[in-house]
Amino acid sequence: MSPDQTPGIGNPRTAATAGEFERLLLELRDFNDSVREKAAIRLGEIGNKNAIQPLVGRLNNDKSPRVQWFAAEALYKIGDAQAWPAIQERLKAGGDERVRAKCAEILGLSGNKIYADALVYVLGNEAEVAKQAAIGLGRLKNLDVLDQLILNIDDSYGNKRDISVMAMIEIGTGVIKKLVETSGKNGDSYRIDTLSKLGQPAIVQIAAYLNNQKNSIRSVVVRTLTKISSDDSTKYLCNIVKTEKERFIRKFALEAMEQRPAAQVEVALIYVLQNDENEELRGISAKILGKLKIISALDPLSKIALREYIDYSICNTNKQAIIALGLLGDQRAIQTLGSLLLDCIDYEARGLAAEAIAKIKSTAGFEYLLSALGSDGNATVRQASALALGQLHDRRAIEPLRQVSTSDPDSSVKEAAKSALKNI
Repeated sequence: MSPDQTPGIGNPRTAATAGEFERLLLELRDFNDSVREKAAIRLGEIGNKNAIQPLVGRLNNDKSPRVQWFAAEALYKIGDAQAWPAIQERLKAGGDERVRAKCAEILGLSGNKIYADALVYVLGNEAEVAKQAAIGLGRLKNLDVLDQLILNIDDSYGNKRDISVMAMIEIGTGVIKKLVETSGKNGDSYRIDTLSKLGQPAIVQIAAYLNNQKNSIRSVVVRTLTKISSDDSTKYLCNIVKTEKERFIRKFALEAMEQRPAAQVEVALIYVLQNDENEELRGISAKILGKLKIISALDPLSKIALREYIDYSICNTNKQAIIALGLLGDQRAIQTLGSLLLDCIDYEARGLAAEAIAKIKSTAGFEYLLSALGSDGNATVRQASALALGQLHDRRAIEPLRQVSTSDPDSSVKEAAKSALKNI
C-alpha cells in the first residue's frame, strides 16, 4: 500500500457477487497457505466490512506469517475503524517481526492519535517494528507522547534511544520547545542529535549547549554545527575557534571553515593564525586561508612564514604559510618567498618557497630562483628552482638551465632543468 493512502478512502473497490464473497470467507480457512493468502488479498480489494472479523481471526491466529501480513493489509484496505483495536493488539502481542511492522505502519496511517501510545510501546522492539512505529508517530503528530520519548533518550539505552530520536524527528512540530523545557537530563547528546536533524530552526537551541561543562557535549554541538550550512552556524563556529578552551573542539570548528564562504570566516581564520597557542591549529588556519584565497591574510601569513625555524611544530606551521602564500597568487608575496628561498635554514622551506613563487607566476621571482638554482647547496632546492623557472616561461632562464642540465652534480637537478627547458 502507498504510505500516502488513507485507509478505505480512494482505494479502488472491486465488485463481488454474494456467492464469491461467501466462497472467499470459506477459502480464508483453507488448509493451503496460498489459498488463504489469495482470499485475504481479494477480500481487501472488495472492501466488504463483513470480512473484518474473519480477517482479524487470520491476523491473530493463522499459522502462516504471510497470511497474517495479507490479512493486516486487507484490513487496512477495508479501512474501517473497528479493525484498528485488533491491529493494535497484534502489534503489542509479539510474534513475527514483519507482521508487527505492518501493524505499526497501519496504525500510523490510521489518522487516529489514540494509537500513538501503542507505537511508543514498541519503540524498543525489533528494528523494522521500531522503525515503522517511529514513522507512524510522525504521521500521527501526537505531541502527548513527547514526554515519553524524551524519557526514553534520558533513561534507556541502545536501539530504543536511537529510535526515539527518530520518532521525534518524524514528529517535528513542537519537539524543539519540549526538548528545551526538559534540558539538563542524562540524554543531552541525544537531544542535540534530535535538534541537529531538525536543522536550521533549532540552531539557537543547539548552540545553547556550548555552555555545557562537559567536553563531550560541547564536542557533539560543534560536530552538529558543522553539518548545518547556514550563516548562523558559521557565526557560531567562528566564535568557537576564538573562545573554546579545548584544542580538539576548536579543531573541529576550524576544519569546518574550509567549506564556508571566505568572507564569513576570514577574520576568525586570521585570528587563529595570529593568536592560537596551538601550532597545529595555526597550520590548519594557514592552509585554509590559502585554499580560500583570502588576500587579507597576506601580511599575517608572511610574518608566520618568516618566523625562526626552531622546532618541528613551528616549522610545520611556517611551511603551511609558505604554501598558502603561493595559493594566494599575489605577487606582493614574492619578496617574502624570495627571502626564504635564499636565506631560510630549512631546506624543505626553501623548496616550498620556490614552488610558491612558481604558482604566483610573476617574473619578479626570476632572480631569486636563478640565484637558488646556481648556489643552493641542497639538490632538492635546486631541483624545485629549476622547475619553477620553467613555469615562469621567462626566456632569460634558457641558458642557465642549459648549463645546469649538463653540469649540476645531481642527476635529478639535471633532469629538472631539461624538463624546465621544454616548458619555456
